[in-house]
Amino acid sequence: MLHQALYALALGVVVFCATNIDTWGLLVALSLADRQVRTGLLTAALLLALVVTLGLGALGGLAGRLLTPSDLRLLGVIPVALGLHGLLRRGGAAAPASALAGCRDLGWHFLLVLATGADNVSVFAVAFARLTPGEAVLLAAVQLALAPALVTVATGVRACCGRSRLVRRCRPWLSSAVLVLVGATVLAAG
Repeated sequence: MLHQALYALALGVVVFCATNIDTWGLLVALSLADRQVRTGLLTAALLLALVVTLGLGALGGLAGRLLTPSDLRLLGVIPVALGLHGLLRRGGAAAPASALAGCRDLGWHFLLVLATGADNVSVFAVAFARLTPGEAVLLAAVQLALAPALVTVATGVRACCGRSRLVRRCRPWLSSAVLVLVGATVLAAG
């Protein structure tokens, strides 16, 4: 019993780290693009997106293959399009991430985080299909418990690097490039 709980906890940490690298990059881009973006807003958006992806993963685990990974990877088009728009548009502060972060709207942040994290549904579906209900609850709890730490680390990067002259010069293009990379990762890895 204890062995199974420890396995579920360890699996939860590994799955969180492996599936949220692209989300971390997006959170860093949003933090660098708008120095006034609130940590609470990013945390709420990430938690809502995790609840949705965990719920869809649980449904997928129960129903076999509710959503195919090839369908979910198409969500990567959203950050790629926003990033390319920012890279192709000339003139400093027109980066799409700063426009979205400037909204300070939970809905926009939630949709952007969901678009980068929805490819994880297939990972959760496989995990939930193989775990007992108790282990699945532990895995989901680990995902939700680690989310605020991910936001804290992403906004910490802003505190460390945001004052750098290079980051200030490249800020509009940096956030756009990160969005393109995140979207391309979602499209490729699905």
